Amino acid sequence: MTLIPVTIPLRDHNQVTLTGEQVSTHFALVPATTLREDGTLGFASHGYGLTHIPTGRAVTFDTFVDPRRLALALEELPIDWANLTEPTRGQTALVHETYLQVWNDPEKRLPWPAWAGDESTPALSLIVHQLDDQLDNTEHRRELRRALEQQIAAYDPELGHTVTGHLLASSSIETVSAYALVYLLAAFMRTDPAAADRAARHVTEAWEHGDDASECIYQWRQQIADQVPMQLPGFPDLPTAATVTV
Repeated sequence: MTLIPVTIPLRDHNQVTLTGEQVSTHFALVPATTLREDGTLGFASHGYGLTHIPTGRAVTFDTFVDPRRLALALEELPIDWANLTEPTRGQTALVHETYLQVWNDPEKRLPWPAWAGDESTPALSLIVHQLDDQLDNTEHRRELRRALEQQIAAYDPELGHTVTGHLLASSSIETVSAYALVYLLAAFMRTDPAAADRAARHVTEAWEHGDDASECIYQWRQQIADQVPMQLPGFPDLPTAATVTV
């Protein structure tokens, strides 16, 4: 491990020097920072950013891609990293493509579950799964809910009434959530089909392999508070203007 000082530019034209771990010739892992309520600068709760050493600009805060593999892949690009100050549109496109190649490495990809349909069309398959589940299973779930309500009501009518309310609320939330996922994913497919497939692939893998959604929800809210891009697998937040925005 090689620890080096990395100077990070801030939006207010000031700068701060932090200690980072150099992972390649021109890139280091540097702790993410945030502006506290009292106006002082501190460490954020979302880890490290892969940072371009010469400029101090963050490449990505994404924890869903191996930053060391990404750094080595970036070094291979036809970009003069030693003298780069502001990436061009073409260079930005190269960085995005490299990120996606590292993130979507077939050797690192989790197996596609059988219930999710056709692996070649993740977004459409996830939409179909959600619609079929609602159409095929809603009535069955309703019958199970009624049976449970009756059993509880026979034992304790007041408790049965309370349980009925909670079950109805849960059923409504489930339906609305399915509607929201289908609608947003379908809209996404119209505007950017490839991106919709990436999003659907991650959601499917998260459901199948038990990723901690609660932890992600906490992290995303904290990242918004820290004014840094939300870490969305398959959607690189790069190149960013600075590690911290104040």
